Amino acid sequence: MTSPKPYIPSELLSALPTPGEGGRSSRSDPTGPPAKPDRSVQISPPWQYPTPGAQDFFKTISANVASGAGTTQEPTELVFTLPAGYDGVVSFVGYYVDLPDALLRIKWAFQINGSPRSGFDNIRCYPRAASNVSEDFPGTIRVFQNDRLSIVITNEGTTAYNVNARYGGFIWPREEGERLTGLKSGEY
Repeated sequence: MTSPKPYIPSELLSALPTPGEGGRSSRSDPTGPPAKPDRSVQISPPWQYPTPGAQDFFKTISANVASGAGTTQEPTELVFTLPAGYDGVVSFVGYYVDLPDALLRIKWAFQINGSPRSGFDNIRCYPRAASNVSEDFPGTIRVFQNDRLSIVITNEGTTAYNVNARYGGFIWPREEGERLTGLKSGEY
């Protein structure tokens, strides 16, 4: 039984040298530097490595917010809507607690369009006494044009705390992702 041939975009195939045309094996000096890569073709998908037109984004609260006992809040500083014509990736989600103690019961939930994102929907800090606690969680969360991103902070305890949250990643022009992968947005 033969395995199916992998899909290789035509832009990638046309950028590869043919035998005897170039590359290390056909040069008279094989120890010299390799040929300069063609940056018009990107082999890695745009959510792994930013495209040339990508832009970073970072959302955080400029000052800690008070999380009262038994409250849920979605700070407006943590809301970001992807612009039309852009896709992107969230590469980390993080939190901060000022003066946590053994009674700490705070939950952070990263949301896309009002729905919690699995794996980032129940971020918690282990209760302990400290001056402050901060942690970032890396990941690859694909997002698409007009998606509304946010973090909801819920205090399930009986004590108020000063807390913060953050997330970030990068966005790229949708057409650029389609051109570099040969696939339509949502397919790649």
